[in-house]
Amino acid sequence: MTIQDKLRYEWRGLLLDSARSFYEVDEVKNLIDIMSSAKLNVLHMHLSEDEGWRIAIDTPEDNPSGIDYSLLTSFSGNTSWSADRTKWAHLDGRTGFYTRQQFVDLVSYAASRGIAVVFEIDGPGHSLSALRVIPQ
Repeated sequence: MTIQDKLRYEWRGLLLDSARSFYEVDEVKNLIDIMSSAKLNVLHMHLSEDEGWRIAIDTPEDNPSGIDYSLLTSFSGNTSWSADRTKWAHLDGRTGFYTRQQFVDLVSYAASRGIAVVFEIDGPGHSLSALRVIPQ
């Protein structure tokens, strides 16, 4: 007997919304392991939303705007989705953000398991987490 195992779709992904409620690095790695065992190959990470900013952005040396990008995580990394915003939820979201090195590690970890990471910085809508600290 011959068995041909062929995946039907090229992009077999999962969306992780860590913008509204943060997931620790170890939790994401565990999710990546589960994805790999299920032959999923794309992890879409939602990293910004009104409720929070989840990735550190370096302020460039040549910065004529004077914008301090560290404010994104120092303030909006400490915000999250709140239970009083919907009748369906009973728990508050978790705060936090990924450092540059943590995110590089996650991407490398996923790649070693055949998974690509697609990150999303939402805009222009749903950008209150950025506008709170960088109104420009």
